[in-house]
Amino acid sequence: MTKTSIAALVTSFAMLGLLSGCGSDADVDVNIDGTMDIETEEGTAKIGAQSLPEGWPEDAPAYPGSTISYSASMNPQTGEPGMAVVLSTSDTVSAAATYYKTELASRGWSVDTAMEAGGTSIFSATKEGSVLSLLIAGAEGQTTITMAIENTAK
Repeated sequence: MTKTSIAALVTSFAMLGLLSGCGSDADVDVNIDGTMDIETEEGTAKIGAQSLPEGWPEDAPAYPGSTISYSASMNPQTGEPGMAVVLSTSDTVSAAATYYKTELASRGWSVDTAMEAGGTSIFSATKEGSVLSLLIAGAEGQTTITMAIENTAK
């Protein structure tokens, strides 16, 4: 198992913990294609998903040519509204970070904070009451992009 696969697996279990941590029952379906769907009243997670979460904003694009391995959304009626997705690509961390900084700015996002160290790029962007956080990390020729979006407008 690669470091990228381990990171996606850890993220998946963390989201499962968040979704089921509020005391509600979790409905977990393991599908024949190897994907897993988890649903609670707090939200849903799709592990091995091939699409962005329902309602994902068009101005926060998936990286071109990337593969989606995980997506999740939180229910705004019972928790903080938000969504997350994990993507993978064979492009470099630098290429993905440059793409997002340029593309997000062209779509009206303000890149607020950024940090790059040890082959990892972390930054956030804001737009109209939403915060988009990105963690882009590379290992073994694979780059993993973790994006989370939260609506902070109350």
